This record gives sequence, C-alpha cells and structure tokens, in this order.
Amino acid sequence: MKRKGHLQTAQRQEFLREAVWHLCQAGKLQTAYFLARREALFFEPEDRDDAKILLELCHLFQPSYKWRLGKKSIAIIYKYQEWAYNKLEGG
Repeated sequence: MKRKGHLQTAQRQEFLREAVWHLCQAGKLQTAYFLARREALFFEPEDRDDAKILLELCHLFQPSYKWRLGKKSIAIIYKYQEWAYNKLEGG
C-alpha cells in the first residue's frame, strides 16, 4: 500500500511540473513560480534523477527581461540550482 501512495505522489508531482512548464510557456511566469513554491516542487535532490528534475525546474525561473523576481526568490532558485549541480557532480 505504501508503494501505491508513493506512485500517486510521484504522478502528482509530474503533473504539477508539467503544469508549471505550460504556465511558463504561456508567459505566466509569476503564477508558475508561486505554484511551484506552494506545491513544494523545489526540494533537496536525493539522487541524480532528482537533480536533473530540479535543475530543469530552476532553469524555467532564471531571471530575465520577461519578468523580475525579488532577491529572496532569486536566492532560493540559485540555492536549489547549486544543490542540483552538486548532486550531478557526485556530491
């Protein structure tokens, strides 16, 4: 039974990541960012697969001319991006 719950959680996370991606593609970056934060899509990666997912998510929210984040939000994204790179490098 525990396995089924994990699968449902994994499927939900995948669905939410896809929703965030679509919001970004539609130019709704602020909405996408707040959804990702609210749903805890930013996390400390446990393995390389987690790190790849996290890095992909972080890249969606790189500050650009299209939108501006506050300093705290930028720091959060860079922190998670650093964790992802460290895990990918074997850390």
